[in-house]
Amino acid sequence: RDNYIYLQPSRPFYNAVYRINTSTLNCDSISLPKEITGETSNMNQMGKQMDVLEIDDKGKIAYLCYSRTLFQFNLYTKKVNKIRTYPTDEDVKGFQHFYNMFWYKLDANQNLWVATLKDITIYNPETLQPIRKIIAENDTYPLGLFHAEKERIMCYLYSNGVILYDYLHNREFKLSLSD
Repeated sequence: RDNYIYLQPSRPFYNAVYRINTSTLNCDSISLPKEITGETSNMNQMGKQMDVLEIDDKGKIAYLCYSRTLFQFNLYTKKVNKIRTYPTDEDVKGFQHFYNMFWYKLDANQNLWVATLKDITIYNPETLQPIRKIIAENDTYPLGLFHAEKERIMCYLYSNGVILYDYLHNREFKLSLSD
């Protein structure tokens, strides 16, 4: 984004987002506030690691997860907004050996898609209010969200197959495990 590559270390005790300028190859860091990192002791336990770093198309807003809580972080103003915690302790009981790193993703409109055991919620990036909810099938669990950016399709991989959401035309296509 804007001649930068953004990196988030897999070790949460680094507490920063690193930014590499692709023209000069200089690297700097943007410290994460305590509102996000909180207490970092025992961060290597299950559920205490960081998830995937998502950066908006302007290189201004980052979405990242610490200790199963998803945050929106303005890289310039350092303002932090908590979006949600997932999975809850109740959800973890059923899937304690499964850890999903790709449970949130930005679409081409910069809306944030968040997958849980119960639904996919699409958030407005400015208000962080839900725009839409897509109810998940019973007895399934999410494996990941992936964005086919050029086609403007969000791909939802889950335990029963794949659902492709054409969010520009409000259509979906399902592929089951038998497909």
